[in-house]
Amino acid sequence: RKWQADYAFEQPHDKVNNLLRQCPCRDHYGAFYKVIKETGARPIDEPAERAISDAEYRKGLIEYGERIGQLTGEYWEKKYKNKSKI
Repeated sequence: RKWQADYAFEQPHDKVNNLLRQCPCRDHYGAFYKVIKETGARPIDEPAERAISDAEYRKGLIEYGERIGQLTGEYWEKKYKNKSKI
C-alpha cells in the first residue's frame, strides 16, 4: 500500500505515475521483489515459492514491466496525466 501511495495515490495530480501500469506485483516486479526480500515475506504455497526463487521468471517480469512502461508511457502522459485528479 505504501508503494501505491508513493507511486500515485498520495501524489499531486501532476506527479502521479503511470496508472496504466499500476500493479506493483506485475508491472513493477523489480520493486516488488525488493519489498519481498526486505520484509522477509514468505510465499503461501509451493508455486509461489518457485516463482520467487526463479531468476528467469523474475527477469521476465521485470522486462515485461519495462516494456509495458514503454508502450503506455507516452499515452499516459498525453491522454491522462494532466487531465484528471485522483
